[in-house]
Amino acid sequence: MLLKIFSTLLPTLSSRKARLIGFGLASTLALSAAPVQAQIGFAPAQTFGVGDTPRGMTIGDLDGDGTLDIVTANLGNSALSALLGNGNGTFGTLQNFPVGSRPYVPTLADLNGDGNLDAISANTTSGNLSVLTGRGNGTFATAVNYPVNGTFPADVAAGDLDGDGDLDLISVNRYSDNLSLLSNNGNGTFGAPRNLVLPSRSGPSALAIADFEGDGDPDLVTANVFSGSVSVLLNNGNGTFAAPQNYPAAGGTSDVVVGDLEGDGDLDLVTANRGVDNVSVLLGNGNGTFGATRNFAVGDYPVAIAIGDLDEDGDLDVITANRRDAGNVSVLPGNGNGTFTAALTFATGGDGATGVEAGDFDGDGDLDLAVANGFASNVGVLINTGDGTAAPVIDSITPRRGPVGTEVTITGTGFTGTTAVTFGGVGAQFTVISGTQITAIVPAGATSGPIAVTTAAGTATSARRFRVTS
Repeated sequence: MLLKIFSTLLPTLSSRKARLIGFGLASTLALSAAPVQAQIGFAPAQTFGVGDTPRGMTIGDLDGDGTLDIVTANLGNSALSALLGNGNGTFGTLQNFPVGSRPYVPTLADLNGDGNLDAISANTTSGNLSVLTGRGNGTFATAVNYPVNGTFPADVAAGDLDGDGDLDLISVNRYSDNLSLLSNNGNGTFGAPRNLVLPSRSGPSALAIADFEGDGDPDLVTANVFSGSVSVLLNNGNGTFAAPQNYPAAGGTSDVVVGDLEGDGDLDLVTANRGVDNVSVLLGNGNGTFGATRNFAVGDYPVAIAIGDLDEDGDLDVITANRRDAGNVSVLPGNGNGTFTAALTFATGGDGATGVEAGDFDGDGDLDLAVANGFASNVGVLINTGDGTAAPVIDSITPRRGPVGTEVTITGTGFTGTTAVTFGGVGAQFTVISGTQITAIVPAGATSGPIAVTTAAGTATSARRFRVTS
């Protein structure tokens, strides 16, 4: 899991656990124009062998060369595998580093402040966390293990939870319904775990760290696989947390990501629900609370989730790793208003997808995908073939009638770089608010008819006419 740190996001990464801001405003009127999905595409997966049965993964620059590397946690050989990136979408020789028994998920963070990424794994059977100090050259020192005060630690994240400038560790413990918080001693070693209790029989399986109420303190959210819910724990500002607030998701909630799906500046939640083959979206209110759940279908048994702008339209897209399908991921293109168009499916080069991350592996500026294929013991890398120049699409116009001089709001996608807006063929003054919204003034001489938006990638025409009144 990519750099699960409450910090500034590296520009080439798309994090499952970090704050991401998208751009887009809700439509006020749904029209019949179909969204364009063709701009999201990937080359056939290239595969790279890792250890036995990878269960989770993360990405980051392990050797300081400016390119992304991959780390997997492998159930079968109880080790982390590191693949160093060549900067062109390929990866070098596999290296394995032993950790505790049956690790589920790794993360990367600079725990000792030396500028190098260290690795941490949550080890389910041995009931501990392994910390491997990074040497800055793509290798790690021998693991140091820290016990958790719970059973079956299934995920681990790093963040400065107590505001002292050091990154602390926190794990979710599935069978004991709690979290373990290990405070950093300031040198990359950790004290005894503190306990945070979740509702009974919730089964926490994943977590994320983010500031949900805008007070500058990192809060927590867990995905609860047994109760099909998420729990939000707000930070009191001193490393202690308020009682969990619980929100329904859907059956078998196995993973959670955070991002601004509707461009309002508030962080939203998206969960992968393995029991019902969908994702749940909970839009944030900006005060640490969340709205009603909305669900969107994906592939069979989604166990991991990632988020990022794959088509460069300014809206966040969602990716799930589907373990029971024949080696694939689902991509839900974001509409910029907290909704998504129908899922696209891409093969991953192996069966049993158990982890997914988005990052720029070939240095061309757009986000590619890396997928841990658990049954195949490899990683599939899917290079993005999109060019970021999707043709515009008009979803709505508001109002739909008015005299010359009326300001009309046009919503849709692909509006970045708009060169012209016309009313019945007459050019109008316009302002591009974002990639998903334009305001335009009905021009003198305009007649009733469709509104058109033109960019370098093409022209979109509204499905409904705008009526010019006297």
